[in-house]
Amino acid sequence: MDPMHKTLLITGANGQLGSFLAERYASAGYPLLLFYHRREDRLANLLDSEQVICMQVDLRDGEAVTSALRIGLAQLGKPLGYLIHTASTRSSDALPLHLADTQVWKEIFDSNLEGVFNILKSCLPYMQAEHFGRIILLGSSVTRSGLASGSAYAAAKAAISNLARSVALENPCICANVISPGPIDTVLEEDYSGEYLEFRRQYFETYKKQSPTHSLVSRSEIATLCDSLISDQLKSLSGEEIFITGGLH
Repeated sequence: MDPMHKTLLITGANGQLGSFLAERYASAGYPLLLFYHRREDRLANLLDSEQVICMQVDLRDGEAVTSALRIGLAQLGKPLGYLIHTASTRSSDALPLHLADTQVWKEIFDSNLEGVFNILKSCLPYMQAEHFGRIILLGSSVTRSGLASGSAYAAAKAAISNLARSVALENPCICANVISPGPIDTVLEEDYSGEYLEFRRQYFETYKKQSPTHSLVSRSEIATLCDSLISDQLKSLSGEEIFITGGLH
């Protein structure tokens, strides 16, 4: 199967990881459908490509996701074969559970889980029609460790892992897996400020001290694993959560 004959959808495409993957797969010749939430500045180099469609989509809106997917695939003229879901909402309040604002906690949990539900519900019929699909959901090592002052985010990521397992059981022709890395090496100042920026900095430093490699997870490492998980040669690896933590458990 020629992967260039099928569309790769990347959500959260303007994020630091999403945009890195988008440039990588654009260079490899994949037809790309890129969903972003508010900004598209990191995708500027791809906007003029005939093989790339960028669309602003709120993943919490199921009808909007379904509509954007239909329109984007029609414009590219290639069936959907691959999904890499990187979009997520961080625990911006950075508070322990007993101090958390109920509405903020619910919004963080719901936005993460609803986004995955909507994108899967929209993508699966296309993949089922092709009797082929490769799905990668970005989880987090916090599904195994928990996250102090970030319980909503950790709980949502754990739920996402089980969604992938359910999808794998329901769709034997589709490989659905989760990549759960430790903190990814990104430029924090580009996305955060104030108290939450300081929280992320401290979290990263603590992780590096605890990790056997004393380093964060690189975007290149995640991309290398994505290459394997979207391969049409990989048929039996499905419903798994793959951790990239440098040996930290």
